[in-house]
Amino acid sequence: MEQNNKNSLNDMLETASKKLGTDPEKLKEAASKGNINEILGNLNSEKAKEISSILSDKNKASQILSSPKAKQLLQKFFGGK
Repeated sequence: MEQNNKNSLNDMLETASKKLGTDPEKLKEAASKGNINEILGNLNSEKAKEISSILSDKNKASQILSSPKAKQLLQKFFGGK
């Protein structure tokens, strides 16, 4: 089960890095350090502001994390727990 979680995480990092135009390892390192500016650095300023706004608003972030797709990804990532 742990291997599936690693594969899912790697798949998500790969997809996100392509969309953000960065290297998956750089993205993983920035995420583990909590460096959101480094992650958002490759986005255009409008998208970066939008994401920062969502992440800084508890209600918006909660709403997104409560969506069925986010729940499915989180459940898959955490092994159905």
